[in-house]
Amino acid sequence: DQIPFIKCINDGAAKCETKFVKDAKEWYETNVDACKEGSKLNKAIKENEECITKATSESNCFSEVGFDLKEMSRDEAGCKELKKVEDCLYRKVKSECSRNVVIIFLRMYHPMVRLQLKICYARGYLKN
Repeated sequence: DQIPFIKCINDGAAKCETKFVKDAKEWYETNVDACKEGSKLNKAIKENEECITKATSESNCFSEVGFDLKEMSRDEAGCKELKKVEDCLYRKVKSECSRNVVIIFLRMYHPMVRLQLKICYARGYLKN
């Protein structure tokens, strides 16, 4: 279960008054909603889990950086690949699944990627 991990990031971002408080909160709230039995997002994920899983696991988007998106802001190489990986996954989900599944994918992944990018900028791994 990733909720405790995401909550820790959310709480830490708020306590330390980081520039990415809003992004951490959005990622946390999205995941809480996704895990809340019976929520609209939870139902949509369950209905489309097979397509999302198949599209992302067979995507070959992670060949150079590994499979865990949440770990990508740990070093400069991962930070530089973050947006490419998200774009690659998006294209794969878009080609394999319905439009509604693409929306679900973006709702789940984009807040995490946006937070990771802000962490990368804060660490100096990326420049504007």
